[in-house]
Amino acid sequence: MSQRERYLAIAVGVVLALLVVNIGFKKIVGNLRTQEDRLDATYAELESLNNAINMGNKAKEKIAQLRIKSLPSKPEIAEAQYKEWLYELATTSGLTQVKITSLGSRRVKAKNQPNEAPDAFTLYDFRLKGRCRLDKTIELLGHYYDRNYLHRISSLNLKPARDADLVEIDLPSPVIS
Repeated sequence: MSQRERYLAIAVGVVLALLVVNIGFKKIVGNLRTQEDRLDATYAELESLNNAINMGNKAKEKIAQLRIKSLPSKPEIAEAQYKEWLYELATTSGLTQVKITSLGSRRVKAKNQPNEAPDAFTLYDFRLKGRCRLDKTIELLGHYYDRNYLHRISSLNLKPARDADLVEIDLPSPVIS
């Protein structure tokens, strides 16, 4: 073997060795990138799950706050409790001839929920009637919203009573349980 052939064999060997090293390096780097991609995907999934848990906790807190404002879930207890509160409100605000009527209740589903989804809440309709002075009516309205129930005044009808200084009140009040 001549000197030229030896140099050529060494050059071919070096090129083949560099080729093997290059292929091995690319394979190792490719495996590392694949591992990094899987790790990134796992971290993204973990972050997504943590966000879902945080959103669930926030929803749980909001529901807990609404439960404080809500009537009890048992219809009989809810109706009795709200009637009692309305009567107490009426008498402390100076109403006479107080009449509280329950107009019934109905279960309501949340918006955009399928029919087989459970009901979201129960809506009760009540009506308070009585007589009082006009200044006591304003006091009644103030005390009505002091109580932190999920309720509202759907309308307020005031008629002058036969007695010159009294008004007849008709106050429908829906409330959520």
